[in-house]
Amino acid sequence: MGDDVVATSAYRVKSKKYIGLTYGSFKTFASNVSGAKTDNEKLSATISISYSNSISGNLSLSIKKNLKATMGFDVTKSSSVSTEYSINLKKGQKCKIKARPAYDTYNCKLERLYTGTGIYIWREVSGTYTAKNYSHIDFEDKL
Repeated sequence: MGDDVVATSAYRVKSKKYIGLTYGSFKTFASNVSGAKTDNEKLSATISISYSNSISGNLSLSIKKNLKATMGFDVTKSSSVSTEYSINLKKGQKCKIKARPAYDTYNCKLERLYTGTGIYIWREVSGTYTAKNYSHIDFEDKL
């Protein structure tokens, strides 16, 4: 690259590989610890889950020929989603309704933008990066 080409603060995902579902922590939204008084008693809950889409990793940069720097980062955008959930119980049955966010998780490769006079170049950045994207609410009804 020429002398006037400089690194910018712009990055993009070059490629990603799906590695599976990962989960947040369960939270209890409703419980019947004394047991249902009748058959078909309904235990219901309004579920409101907060989730965070993110990309994180350790960024390695070569500053000069023999000087490298590594920096950990985590870029996150949070939101929430709500739904209803219910289960019919048998007489005497105890139950807890729990829910947690589920994420599609990927290993990623990043590129960084370099610019100069009349030129721009995307170059792969060394390091390991993980992206999490909200997928759905995972329910558990503990009987």
